[in-house]
Amino acid sequence: MDTPPNPFAEHSALPGQAPFAGRESILSTLRQRLTDPAHTRAEVFVGRRQIGKTALLRHLEIALENSHLSVTIACERLPLEREGDTLIAFGLALIDAVAARAAIHRERIPPLPDTPTLEDSRRWLAETCLPTLITALRGQRRLLLLLDNADRLIDAIHDRRWTKDGPRFLASLLGPQFYMVVTVSEAYEDQLSTLAPLIDPPRAQRLRSLTPDETAVLLGHAADRLTLSSEAAEALYQASGGEPALIQRFGYYLWQRAIPQVGADDVKAVLPQVYAASEVDFRLAWAALTRDERLALTALSSLVYDDPLRPLRPADLEAWLVQTDYPMDETAIIAALRGLEYHGIVSGITTGIRLNTGLMQSWLLDHARLSSADTIATREEPRRRAGWWMLIVLALIFAGILLAIQFSGQGGESRVDPVPTVTLSTD
Repeated sequence: MDTPPNPFAEHSALPGQAPFAGRESILSTLRQRLTDPAHTRAEVFVGRRQIGKTALLRHLEIALENSHLSVTIACERLPLEREGDTLIAFGLALIDAVAARAAIHRERIPPLPDTPTLEDSRRWLAETCLPTLITALRGQRRLLLLLDNADRLIDAIHDRRWTKDGPRFLASLLGPQFYMVVTVSEAYEDQLSTLAPLIDPPRAQRLRSLTPDETAVLLGHAADRLTLSSEAAEALYQASGGEPALIQRFGYYLWQRAIPQVGADDVKAVLPQVYAASEVDFRLAWAALTRDERLALTALSSLVYDDPLRPLRPADLEAWLVQTDYPMDETAIIAALRGLEYHGIVSGITTGIRLNTGLMQSWLLDHARLSSADTIATREEPRRRAGWWMLIVLALIFAGILLAIQFSGQGGESRVDPVPTVTLSTD
């Protein structure tokens, strides 16, 4: 008997391959809005890297297949140099999806001119392509366009490769038979207004880590091969912090062990493999942090290592940093911790600061050090500021001296006697 394929994803998953769990409230809200004819904005989901934005879109294709014909497009694969080319790519992707289900022949869509302008592309998509496709579906399903990594569209608008009213045009396409869902990186959360009125920024939904129950459900997809004890489930959650990518990797390596009953020791046994597969993600997360966030995180990881059960407060981090070359006051530490909380790295700022992911704690102890450039910048920063102030003061003093000389030469009685000159005789 052939061994069934591993359902979990070690690095990346094919559409529909990896198990999916959680996000029930998000899916419930989305279903309500999809059936609301008055809702004319695209749904937007915001999240950090590896939090499951793409997995959510893949799951939507399956969850809504009875009511919607969904088409997922990764924006990084779109021709974004010209807005018209992007719109044509949207239309062709929708045509391919409908044609694949034998609902229409491509020949029924009138072609574009050989060298279409932006207006030609807009008119073709709005007045020819979409109406023809919607009619072909005969009202049994609606079209759903899922745009992954729509921050690429934000870049295109900022770089003037797209017009500012491009999102308004896309918004005009939405209706009872055609809807859109987009995902955006958290790094672009403060730029969501660029996509208005296609989306409504205040209604953006943020993806967060999975809860312990959702983690158990995710691993429960392999219940015929993986059965975790309560101790194993707790150990896995402490190590992963509910990060979907980490949970998938744990499932992947535990599945490979082919152990009917997984215990805490089994979770511990695959830790090195999950850690090695996740190092790039930890490094990228560290690189995205500000200097103050790195300092606060370094202090926190060291204190947790020294005493894992000690409840930590911002003042504890301040006391630890005072003993280093990088002191920070408590106000700056709290601001840095808020940023780390926003990134899903820490929690419990007011009740007891803790790192959410045990594996990241291990990575921090191994790698989280400021570079020599950061060290020099940190140590020399006060000196540089003092140097600039000294230059400014000297410049002001010099300017004052010049002005004093100038005005003294224009004073009433004071004047400078002419210097006698010598004329050489030509005799």
